[in-house]
Amino acid sequence: MKITSLALNNFFYFLLLIGFFVLFYTFYQFKDKKKIRTIILSRTLVIAILLLLILEPVLLYKKEELKELSWNVYIDRSLSMSYHTNPSKVSYFNGVLDFVKKMKNNNVDFNLYSFSSNVGEWVSNENEINGSSTNISSIYDHINSNIDNNLAGAILISDGQANLGASINKNTNKIKIPIHVIGAGDLDPMIDVQIHSIEAPPVIIKGEEAELDVTILSYGKLKERANVTLYDKKKLIGSKVITLFGKGTKEKVKFLIKPVSTGEKSYLVKVNTLEDEINIKNNKQTVKIQVLKSEYKIAIITGAPNFNTRILKEIFKNNSEYSLDHFIYSNNSFKPSLNKFWKEPYDLILFDNHPIKEMGDKWSTYRKVFAKKLISHKSNFGIIYGDNIEYKKIKQYLELFDLSLEPAQIKKNEIYDWNFTNLWKEMFPFHAISSRIDNDYLMLPPLKPGLKINSEKGKILASFNDRNLANPIIIIGEKNSLRYFIWTTSDLSSLYYKTRGTNLSEVVNETITPIFNWLLRTKGDKEIYFKTNKNSYQQGELIEFIGKPLIKKEFIDEGIVKIILNNKVINSKPLKYNHLTGMYNANVWASQSGTVNYEIEFGKSENSHIIDRGSFEVQESQVELNQVFLNENPLKKLANNSGGKYERWENKNKLLQIILPSSRMEEKKYSFPLYKNLFMIFLIIGLLVIEWVLRRRLGLT
Repeated sequence: MKITSLALNNFFYFLLLIGFFVLFYTFYQFKDKKKIRTIILSRTLVIAILLLLILEPVLLYKKEELKELSWNVYIDRSLSMSYHTNPSKVSYFNGVLDFVKKMKNNNVDFNLYSFSSNVGEWVSNENEINGSSTNISSIYDHINSNIDNNLAGAILISDGQANLGASINKNTNKIKIPIHVIGAGDLDPMIDVQIHSIEAPPVIIKGEEAELDVTILSYGKLKERANVTLYDKKKLIGSKVITLFGKGTKEKVKFLIKPVSTGEKSYLVKVNTLEDEINIKNNKQTVKIQVLKSEYKIAIITGAPNFNTRILKEIFKNNSEYSLDHFIYSNNSFKPSLNKFWKEPYDLILFDNHPIKEMGDKWSTYRKVFAKKLISHKSNFGIIYGDNIEYKKIKQYLELFDLSLEPAQIKKNEIYDWNFTNLWKEMFPFHAISSRIDNDYLMLPPLKPGLKINSEKGKILASFNDRNLANPIIIIGEKNSLRYFIWTTSDLSSLYYKTRGTNLSEVVNETITPIFNWLLRTKGDKEIYFKTNKNSYQQGELIEFIGKPLIKKEFIDEGIVKIILNNKVINSKPLKYNHLTGMYNANVWASQSGTVNYEIEFGKSENSHIIDRGSFEVQESQVELNQVFLNENPLKKLANNSGGKYERWENKNKLLQIILPSSRMEEKKYSFPLYKNLFMIFLIIGLLVIEWVLRRRLGLT
């Protein structure tokens, strides 16, 4: 027992000195009066106690107590435990109950828990073993969270097939109690073969060859030939025979594909089922690849030669994918003849300062034929406004895409400031303009308004800053899968030349190029193509996201993958760009079953943009069935590292010799703050009352 207090300080010494002088003076004054001495003694005790309490004294003492210790028993209830033959499901339950009964007969205090993906209370009347995964590391967390509950040790009963959480032997150094392990299950793995992954490019060009690298994973004790086949829809396009060696080995199979059509292609990879195979759901997988065209045919129809024409042709010539036919109206006819135009299919038809008044009513009569050509050839449409365009005729062609033309109410040759809208950043988030739209591109050369178009469905990518001027500058849109684009001012060439030699010198190219790419779908419908390494997963499997940019990446190195189930975001992971591979990558665990959607998002907070969406299937977990055997080595290491002992199922009763009632002496510390104790307060009050009574008897005031 001892007393602690605050350190003595100058203030305490000051009060002590004052108290001493007060007592000395009082004693000196009444030294000849013996009856007063009792009052002085009481006063002395009160002052002494008050001085003591100022130091905040605490009374400490220790006491030893005997504490009974208990054992935690963790029983594996994951699905793989029900597929073993030694022990069988019934024998497993009966053996567990018999083991804990013997512990009870030995007067061992214990707590029963079951675990699969996490730890829970053991329910003895539930005979199902259907846990979706095995997370042995969750036991470590449970032990450490209960370490103050006086544990003597733990008993783990499992086959050691950990497929969730940290590895079995990671963080075992943090466990402060012995873990005895009972290894339950067959030593020989059950047979299973699965398509582990398919490595394929997210996007390829039509006519080019691409490799599909398929990894086949096999388990069990086997040496058997298997047939791996590749299908394009229902058509068999490849087959290879491999030898499977089991025991978790991987075999690589390579297929070459050469798509002859464009669009999204779906390829199915299968491996044949083996005799006695435990899980056949993982024997086939689908991979999707976007196939793009290798060449895009473009027709420019120029009604009247103008300065814009040369700039447009330069942009097209700088792209090797474009094949250009240019038809120019001169001397009352087109050169070359329009016969080729009407026969040839084009991916894009561009009106450049066309149609004009000099053509008469021909292009009014061509309207229906032109509309049929667009639909039959699936041609996209664009208009570059020129000062010679006849409003009546161009209005008829705008109506094909539900666009209406309004009369312009502006003075001739007036120019106005303009800028790109936020829709530009949504449409083209990876292009240079999107990164400079809020700084460099705030000072663009003013332009002269041209066509005043009203569009309810189109997207306005650029417009004049003057609110009273409702003229859009760039409009894009889509109708019945046909895309359109209108540049409403004739000052395209003026913008080009005014920005030469400045930090905006590429503004025309950086504006027109992404729009033409979008019109022609030269990059498909996306600037980055994302895919998962498979289309179907089981709970507990790792999902790999791969993204391939189709343009020169300008400014974003990181995005986010959002995992969505039932319209709720259940997970998100960073998506990072690898400068060595030129790919984006992210990994996510398949946690919940069902049709799972994902969104790829770039940017921050209010400036973020979703650039891709997709989905994949997650089946009720069969990961437990991928490896069904007793994984002894990590279980033995766990027992050894924690100071426990390992025994196989048939020898489990040997552990009863060391799992015994246990207790330990615990030293408990008690503290009593005297300055907070009611006894001290009552003592002071009592002494003051005694002094008051004595003073009354002596007739003192």
